[in-house]
Amino acid sequence: MAEFKLPTADEIASRQFEEQVYEAVLNEVENGTRRSGIWAKALADAEGDDPKARALYLKYRAQAMLDEAWLAAEAEKLAAEAEKNRPKLSKPLLQAAMYGRTSEVRELIEKGADVNYRSSNGSTPLYHAANNGHIEIVRLLLASGADATIKIYAGRTPRSAAIRSRHQEIADLLP
Repeated sequence: MAEFKLPTADEIASRQFEEQVYEAVLNEVENGTRRSGIWAKALADAEGDDPKARALYLKYRAQAMLDEAWLAAEAEKLAAEAEKNRPKLSKPLLQAAMYGRTSEVRELIEKGADVNYRSSNGSTPLYHAANNGHIEIVRLLLASGADATIKIYAGRTPRSAAIRSRHQEIADLLP
């Protein structure tokens, strides 16, 4: 008698998911919905044979849905990783903004640092960049969604810090 290898839980889940995908594709086709690009490829590969093209469409569309699901899962993993790293990146962003390290600020923002991170006194990267006259960093932070209305605990805004430090060009950028 031949020995059988029992499937793993992942293998079972994968097949069940694939079955759901094929069912969704079949429902699309039965409802008259189909993607024209995938249909054109199926029809071309079937050399105009409609029944064969329909079968190929099911296969190609199912693969497209599986690819979309995989891409969505990967995007979700990347977002979760960025969120996990956000606190680790945000304090260095505050310091880079304070000391005028533009390329470091850009890199930290790209990696997901919180542009509105607040230090223990309530200051933000934008506050420090404005206070210290780092106009390119101010522009970069604003373009990345930094909130110029956040006040430090003493009540000052990035604009008031720029004015107080005599950085009028920066103050003019801020509300």
